[in-house]
Amino acid sequence: MVATRREQNWIIYSLPEQRADELERNLKCLQDCVQTESLFKRDIAKLSKLVKKCCEPRGVFKRGVNGGKTNAEN
Repeated sequence: MVATRREQNWIIYSLPEQRADELERNLKCLQDCVQTESLFKRDIAKLSKLVKKCCEPRGVFKRGVNGGKTNAEN
């Protein structure tokens, strides 16, 4: 369900360009959960703070948490 690539000591996981129907259904369900579950809302807030404070390993935050936009576009 995920694609991987190695960048020095890092293994970068990403979603494949062509997604299986099962993966699409799971992602849609997850998007619904993110909107309603407080745990996800807290995680997104923590991630936003972390991204602002730390140095980004090259390429790690390319897709961001907001619909594929990078953090600079938000």
